[in-house]
Amino acid sequence: MAISISITAGPSEGASTVTASGQEQHIITDAERSTFNIQDASLKRAVSAYMGKSPNDAYVCSPTPWGDLYKSYNWPEVKTRFAVQSATIIGDNTVPIMLNTNTFKNNSSVAAEFNCGVTQKVSLTSESNWSDTSTVGIGQSISYSIGFLGTGVSGSTSLNYTQAWQKGGSQSETLELGSSAGVNTTLQPGQAVKATLSASKGKLKVKVVYQITLSGDTAVNYNPTYQGHHFYGLDIVQTMNAGGLQTVITTTETVEIEYYTDVQIVLEDLQSGQKLDTFKLDVKRAVAA
Repeated sequence: MAISISITAGPSEGASTVTASGQEQHIITDAERSTFNIQDASLKRAVSAYMGKSPNDAYVCSPTPWGDLYKSYNWPEVKTRFAVQSATIIGDNTVPIMLNTNTFKNNSSVAAEFNCGVTQKVSLTSESNWSDTSTVGIGQSISYSIGFLGTGVSGSTSLNYTQAWQKGGSQSETLELGSSAGVNTTLQPGQAVKATLSASKGKLKVKVVYQITLSGDTAVNYNPTYQGHHFYGLDIVQTMNAGGLQTVITTTETVEIEYYTDVQIVLEDLQSGQKLDTFKLDVKRAVAA
């Protein structure tokens, strides 16, 4: 099942959401054995704690001698499982910001209608950082889908990308806020207005916790026999617990998003400072796919 993170940056504090899901599972690698401290010697010590005697051999996956114990006895090989444990919003705030201004003046001798549009290019950004890096080999990329509510932009605004496990880094998309049409007002002869484009700049911080666990059997050999048998298939988690070994590894990813919402254009009389009109731009609904 693909690993995906879906984030919606809302138009106000408390309006943002995040969901994350997916997992990957594969046969344990040598590097992952080291991460979980179940190399040969430490695994045998754990088996000794579980069974009461250290084995001659202990394996975690095929192939093994004696016709491959995993195939002969249909024992499950040890697998590493990587899965999303939780996804939460740990920071969500917005602050008002002025983006751009334009001045318009009627230099004619008659009243006239003016289009007082103003625009500004901004960047929607997403940055990912990890609490630590491990030797767990996740071959699957993580998919990110980030939607922005209330940017005042018609159409769909979203940031979609994939990133390798524990790579980190940033992604951005340039967006033009405001309007160059439809911001109309009538100016009297000699009258001038200032058009101010403003918005709320949001910063959203998301924490995603991933859990790495093991499952399957360790195949062990006793020679001479122990309790009447040469071979045993022992649950790897129970064996590790008996040996006091860590059975769960947790790693955390923090995703920080900067975005804009509540976009509006305010017209003020340049001489008196009186507010003439406010144009709240369409609140678009760009929901993460």
